[in-house]
Amino acid sequence: ISELKAIPNQSGDINIFFTSSTFTFPQERAMKIASRIIEENLRYRYGAYGRVQDISQELVEILKSANFYWLFIGLESMDEKVLRLAKKMTTPDQIEKAIRLSVNAGIITDCSFIMGLPGENQQSAKKIAEFLQQPYIGRYCLFPLVDMDTSDLATQPDAYNFKRKDYMNWTHPDMSSKEVPLVMADIIMEANKANHSYSTIIIDMLIGNRISSDPLTSVLHADIRPFCLLMET
Repeated sequence: ISELKAIPNQSGDINIFFTSSTFTFPQERAMKIASRIIEENLRYRYGAYGRVQDISQELVEILKSANFYWLFIGLESMDEKVLRLAKKMTTPDQIEKAIRLSVNAGIITDCSFIMGLPGENQQSAKKIAEFLQQPYIGRYCLFPLVDMDTSDLATQPDAYNFKRKDYMNWTHPDMSSKEVPLVMADIIMEANKANHSYSTIIIDMLIGNRISSDPLTSVLHADIRPFCLLMET
């Protein structure tokens, strides 16, 4: 709060993002910060990362009152097996409830997914597309699985039957890194039927059918590199 009060321009036209990956945990702390923001009349526009487990009616109401306009929530998958293997401690029902609460409170809510987690296959990935077609979903992100050296996949590969050449090239019984772009493309097509032409452009870049000197294309095309597809349905 003292840092917010020290900002010289207090006109309210500043966007501030809390970079803590667990801003909403514990929930009481997030609510206390929001309450102090309201008390001190620090009327900036705020954004933060959130967790499904923490989202409640009480929390989103006070965040909205404190002028939190954006939450980025890591859902990762809509399949119970995948969520369990990823140790997310959430269920599809909990995810749907949390996103509804956030959106209905008037908060822009980014639904983030990681494609290629153990247990995820082309069939289970369709559950993501089905979820994204719900009328209350406005924005989502798709990330390809990147196997960092400190992850369980890197330190306990045998537990997941996970094989890697490097952090971007991997395989497990349900999917390989080479399949990810096509699965992501299928999700985009299903989730953005109302915006088909734009989706097609993104998909062409994603699977490498459109190669150009454009910097955006060079980032998104072909080989699975770390990127985020932020789409509005």
